[in-house]
Amino acid sequence: FPPNEVDDQFNITTFPKSNPTYHIQIRLFMDKITNLFFFCYIQLKIKFKLLWMRLIHKMLFGAKPNKGKFEYNIAVIGDGIAEGFGDYFVLYTNNGGIAARIENTIKKDKNVKRKWTGHNYGIYKTTSRDWVDESNKKTQNILNGDNLKESDVIVIYLGQTDFIYNKDHPDDAVDTSENLTKLLEILIEKGHENIFLSTLHVNPGAFEDQQQYNKEINENIRTIVENYDEVSLGGELDRGRVSIDGSFAFDNLHLNKIGYKYATKSTYEKINNTLIKIEFAGFKKLL
Repeated sequence: FPPNEVDDQFNITTFPKSNPTYHIQIRLFMDKITNLFFFCYIQLKIKFKLLWMRLIHKMLFGAKPNKGKFEYNIAVIGDGIAEGFGDYFVLYTNNGGIAARIENTIKKDKNVKRKWTGHNYGIYKTTSRDWVDESNKKTQNILNGDNLKESDVIVIYLGQTDFIYNKDHPDDAVDTSENLTKLLEILIEKGHENIFLSTLHVNPGAFEDQQQYNKEINENIRTIVENYDEVSLGGELDRGRVSIDGSFAFDNLHLNKIGYKYATKSTYEKINNTLIKIEFAGFKKLL
């Protein structure tokens, strides 16, 4: 029998191979399946990174701040950058996130004589508005808690994810800058005298409007820190190679291992002299 007659005899519906609509539908269907699979993979990867990071933090940062005469504390507060999301964490080793990396850097610095402990108080997905919102229990527990009160130095990494998660004021660099200013005033009011506000990462791989948003905030940050004696500029993630090389971030937003190495180096260069001054002031009190 001819091909069509055979198909008719057995009630088989055929789709002509030359039918362009059929091929387009199949391709669109496969694209949807691929996108769905990729989305689920990314979400699972993010969840796993977050759970693993917080497991390590719970094991390493559960201890109370140092309170001895020659023991000091550094607190890192802010969003996912402050918490270390995207960094490389190994079980039972204090090596992931800015707070831990700063502590390890201090141990290698012969000019710093006393014990300094880094404390990680960053919260992934929080915005600058969350940190000044009195109804936000997570951030308020940190700001009003005894642990932060014992901190001799506070490093802030905040505003990096406002572009995405600040739903009430999306794409509003002015709102982010105002929130950062308010947070600084809250900390100063609580008696903190050594605060370092860091700039945002302007990743060349991010959307152009996001890059412009971060650049505007960074300009405001450099102006803000000049208005307070208690505040200095912290790590600069918009200077040097990190600002022109997309390999420092794993998702065009959060830093990766080499990105956190750079952030730690930049931060430590800014806080180093303050650590020495604090130690010297503590020594003078004993005389």
